[in-house]
Amino acid sequence: MNDRNDPADPSPMMDPPAINPYAATSRVDLTPESYAGAHRRRSSFLYRWIEVDDPIPLSILFSGWWFIQRLRVNGRLLWWKISWLRIERRITAHLPADIDPQTRPLQIEITFAPALQITRYQIHLANQTLYDGP
Repeated sequence: MNDRNDPADPSPMMDPPAINPYAATSRVDLTPESYAGAHRRRSSFLYRWIEVDDPIPLSILFSGWWFIQRLRVNGRLLWWKISWLRIERRITAHLPADIDPQTRPLQIEITFAPALQITRYQIHLANQTLYDGP
């Protein structure tokens, strides 16, 4: 029988490595349902419906179905583009005065995985992040 703590043994038993509680994880969970007053109501392939409560109430709907990208805010079409060859990953539209009296710019940033799966969807209103999630 071999004694694992024998100094002559080339593979002595070692203490397990300590776990670093501050180490970055190898996998980041990107499944929050809400972010700072914004809530994901529905999501599917090339589709996101996000409702924002603060700083102003907004219902933001992005659809990329049937090769046409559309951005609707509170039911109004603010931006669209035919996307036969390339899907826009950054969309900027200024909110009309009846939705936002300051007419601030609304920016959407989308990160895609292969097969056009949305892995990250960000909404910014005048450089303030309203939503950052899948």
